[in-house]
Amino acid sequence: MGGRTEKRIVRIGGIVWKSGYVVLGIIALSYFTWMSTDKKAFSARHDTGIWLHTYELYFSGEESDSVEERVSYPLHVLKTYDR
Repeated sequence: MGGRTEKRIVRIGGIVWKSGYVVLGIIALSYFTWMSTDKKAFSARHDTGIWLHTYELYFSGEESDSVEERVSYPLHVLKTYDR
Protein backbone atom coordinates (compact mmCIF):
# COMPACT_ATOMS: atom_id res chain seq x y z
CA MET A 1 0.00 0.00 0.00
CA GLY A 2 2.93 2.33 0.66
CA GLY A 3 4.19 1.80 -2.91
CA ARG A 4 1.02 3.15 -4.48
CA THR A 5 1.09 6.25 -2.32
CA GLU A 6 4.69 6.97 -3.31
CA LYS A 7 3.89 6.50 -7.01
CA ARG A 8 0.93 8.84 -6.66
CA ILE A 9 3.05 11.51 -4.94
CA VAL A 10 5.69 11.21 -7.66
CA ARG A 11 3.05 11.43 -10.39
CA ILE A 12 1.38 14.47 -8.83
CA GLY A 13 4.78 16.07 -8.26
CA GLY A 14 5.64 15.50 -11.93
CA ILE A 15 2.38 17.06 -13.06
CA VAL A 16 2.93 20.11 -10.82
CA TRP A 17 6.53 20.45 -12.05
CA LYS A 18 5.54 20.24 -15.73
CA SER A 19 2.61 22.63 -15.25
CA GLY A 20 4.85 25.16 -13.53
CA TYR A 21 7.43 24.81 -16.30
CA VAL A 22 4.80 25.47 -18.97
CA VAL A 23 3.34 28.45 -17.08
CA LEU A 24 6.80 30.01 -16.65
CA GLY A 25 7.48 29.45 -20.35
CA ILE A 26 4.26 31.21 -21.30
CA ILE A 27 5.14 34.13 -19.02
CA ALA A 28 8.64 34.39 -20.51
CA LEU A 29 7.32 34.23 -24.07
CA SER A 30 4.68 36.87 -23.32
CA TYR A 31 7.28 39.21 -21.79
CA PHE A 32 9.65 38.71 -24.73
CA THR A 33 6.87 39.39 -27.23
CA TRP A 34 5.79 42.52 -25.35
CA MET A 35 9.35 43.85 -25.21
CA SER A 36 9.87 43.11 -28.91
CA THR A 37 6.75 44.91 -30.06
CA ASP A 38 6.56 47.85 -27.64
CA LYS A 39 9.59 50.05 -28.36
CA LYS A 40 8.83 52.48 -25.53
CA ALA A 41 8.73 49.68 -22.97
CA PHE A 42 11.91 48.21 -24.44
CA SER A 43 13.81 51.47 -24.14
CA ALA A 44 12.64 52.02 -20.55
CA ARG A 45 13.33 48.49 -19.31
CA HIS A 46 16.35 47.27 -21.27
CA ASP A 47 19.59 47.69 -19.27
CA THR A 48 17.43 49.27 -16.55
CA GLY A 49 16.89 52.30 -18.74
CA ILE A 50 20.49 53.53 -18.88
CA TRP A 51 20.27 53.81 -22.68
CA LEU A 52 16.74 55.22 -22.63
CA HIS A 53 17.55 58.39 -24.54
CA THR A 54 19.64 56.52 -27.14
CA TYR A 55 16.90 53.96 -27.81
CA GLU A 56 14.18 56.60 -28.00
CA LEU A 57 16.35 58.61 -30.36
CA TYR A 58 16.82 55.59 -32.62
CA PHE A 59 13.17 54.50 -32.56
CA SER A 60 11.95 58.02 -33.32
CA GLY A 61 14.23 58.25 -36.37
CA GLU A 62 15.67 61.60 -35.35
CA GLU A 63 19.34 62.56 -35.52
CA SER A 64 21.21 63.74 -32.45
CA ASP A 65 23.41 66.80 -32.24
CA SER A 66 25.62 65.13 -29.65
CA VAL A 67 28.71 63.35 -30.96
CA GLU A 68 28.66 60.97 -27.98
CA GLU A 69 25.15 59.79 -28.82
CA ARG A 70 25.88 59.40 -32.53
CA VAL A 71 28.80 57.04 -31.83
CA SER A 72 27.36 55.17 -28.83
CA TYR A 73 27.64 51.40 -28.91
CA PRO A 74 23.91 50.63 -28.45
CA LEU A 75 23.10 52.93 -31.37
CA HIS A 76 25.72 51.15 -33.49
CA VAL A 77 24.23 47.73 -32.61
CA LEU A 78 20.70 48.88 -33.41
CA LYS A 79 21.71 50.37 -36.76
CA THR A 80 23.63 47.21 -37.65
CA TYR A 81 21.21 44.47 -36.56
CA ASP A 82 17.71 45.97 -36.24
CA ARG A 83 16.33 45.41 -39.71
